Amino acid sequence: MIRSKPKEVTLFSLSLFLVLAYGASIWTWMRIPSSPVTWYILPLICFTIAVVVSIKVLLSYRVLVVDNDHWQVTRLVGSKIKFSGKEIEWWKEIEIKTMGGLYKQLQVFAGKGKNVKISLQEHTEYQGVLKSLRKRHSRKQIEEKN
Repeated sequence: MIRSKPKEVTLFSLSLFLVLAYGASIWTWMRIPSSPVTWYILPLICFTIAVVVSIKVLLSYRVLVVDNDHWQVTRLVGSKIKFSGKEIEWWKEIEIKTMGGLYKQLQVFAGKGKNVKISLQEHTEYQGVLKSLRKRHSRKQIEEKN
C-alpha cells in the first residue's frame, strides 16, 4: 500500500506564512487609529491574501492511497474519490526546469472529476506512485510536449 500525502515541511511553511499574514493584518488593524488613512489598505490586503491562501490550502490538501491497483483520494474539504486502475485513461510526468533544479509533477486522469496531481517536492511517496504506474499502466503514459 502506498500512501502519498503533503510533506510536513510544506504544511509548516504554509502555516507559518498564514500566521504571519493574519498577525500582520491584526497588528496593523490595531494600530490604525494612530495611523494615516492610507494605512487602512494594508490590513485589508494582508487579510485578503491570508484568506485566499487558507482556502487554497484547504481545497488542495489530499491524501492518495494506492492499494492493489485501487486508488483513493481523500480530501480535507470535499468528497472521497475512488477508482480502480482499469479506469485510468492516461497519466503523465511533467518535468519543469527551474533555477533551483527540476520540478516534477505526476498527473493521473481517470475520467471526469477523477484527476489526481502530486509533485515530488510537495508530496511523500512520489517515487512509489510513479513506480506503480510504470509497472501496471506503462501503456497509458503520454509524453509531455513542450
